[in-house]
Amino acid sequence: MKPVPLGDVATIIAGQHIMAEDYNSDRNGVAYLTGPADFGERLPTITKWTTSPKAFAKPSDVLLTVKGNGVGETNFGIDAAIGRQLMAIRPCPKNLDRQFLFAYLRYRESEVAALGRGATVPGIGVDALTRYAVPLPSIFEQRPNAPLLRPADAPRA
Repeated sequence: MKPVPLGDVATIIAGQHIMAEDYNSDRNGVAYLTGPADFGERLPTITKWTTSPKAFAKPSDVLLTVKGNGVGETNFGIDAAIGRQLMAIRPCPKNLDRQFLFAYLRYRESEVAALGRGATVPGIGVDALTRYAVPLPSIFEQRPNAPLLRPADAPRA
């Protein structure tokens, strides 16, 4: 199975910075995820809301931390605005299963984190993530294989 660039089988949505005065903890607006501090074991916890959203994740996405502490960490997407520390990876459902992608990125977390550039604040750019090669078994093979990658989650638990 030949690896393919992630950008060939998924859309990458870069999070956007929202000024501090434009988000709140009063549940006013839409959910807003700022980075890995919002991540749970598999799903993020909403602690902020914004009335000025710029970039959105969906439940069909995989979220990836791309800047600062926690580069390479993943969570499943939810309906929420996303900040600049995150990117949403939206798999093309006919080619790439979300569960498979999530498990693969978790399995390869240190490799993905190594894509980060910068001496003081590491950051993964859209181009690097778009070019990142992922294996692509058939969509039917991906679904049963995704659980096989889950033992890699154990060290993070």
